[in-house]
Amino acid sequence: MSTRPPHCGWACAGRLLFVIAAIGLLALAWLAPPGAALSAYWRIDAASLLMAGGLYLLSHLMRVLRLGLLLAKHEEFSLMRLGQAHLFTAGLSLLLPFKLGEGMRIVELGHLTGGLWRGFALVWLERVFDALMLLPLLLLALGGDANTDATTPLILSLTLFAVATLLAFVVLPQNLTYLIHRLIRRHHSQRALLALDLMHRIRSRLLHVTDMARGKLATLVTLSFVIWFCEIGLFWLLLHAMADSPEGLFAHIMTALSDSLSAAAPTASANSATAGYAELTRLILTVCAIGALIPYAAWRLRSKPRLRLEPPQ
Repeated sequence: MSTRPPHCGWACAGRLLFVIAAIGLLALAWLAPPGAALSAYWRIDAASLLMAGGLYLLSHLMRVLRLGLLLAKHEEFSLMRLGQAHLFTAGLSLLLPFKLGEGMRIVELGHLTGGLWRGFALVWLERVFDALMLLPLLLLALGGDANTDATTPLILSLTLFAVATLLAFVVLPQNLTYLIHRLIRRHHSQRALLALDLMHRIRSRLLHVTDMARGKLATLVTLSFVIWFCEIGLFWLLLHAMADSPEGLFAHIMTALSDSLSAAAPTASANSATAGYAELTRLILTVCAIGALIPYAAWRLRSKPRLRLEPPQ
């Protein structure tokens, strides 16, 4: 008889992926050290630099609290472990191209909460509330002569994401309920039973996502507003400290955010504040990610396998 613990296949794969990701984070930080292009913000005085760094750290603290709020009704969890997992995966996502670190974020949050689907739900809801804040700002930026090459694709992507979210988590569960009732009344074959089971599973997973945000919308929106207020405040501080032209400030801010969200890695532009934003955030987040990785890895590698595909009941 096998002595492997339940769900060891998923859990062991997750542990192996974690080891690869941890090595990858350290390798990326070594090969392309953040802060190498210090000339982008060498003119910033110490007070402004500390304030900008503080705002950025505050934005990540708010992200951890937002994750904790989404999990509040479901089970006990360690906010410290959640913060460590957040910093590690956020740093990895910033260093990897095309936000590939989001996959690792799903796996690690799934391990913390005991279900891969719950990890997926958490990351999806995070991006929903980020999109809710960014879409109106990006639309306003288009009227402020922002870089349309960077801003327009992101607007289209976020709009499609918002529509897909509405269809998947609002429209689809209601229609699945109607189909389930119809099948129960009119069909009794084996295929109908299989279809019923499949539709019930899909519906329960979709409702699991919406249940995580139910009754918390006002607080989640407030936390998301604070997160992006800190991000934009950080950019404004850098622009002010570097004495760049204030013309097109809002457009420059949103172009920088568009670059940081969509580019393979933060890249400097002609505007020194944009370059400073990219370098400073990359430096802070990479240092925090490596710092969080040390205690998190010690716990992660000795913890019992918890990752599974099914959402916890």
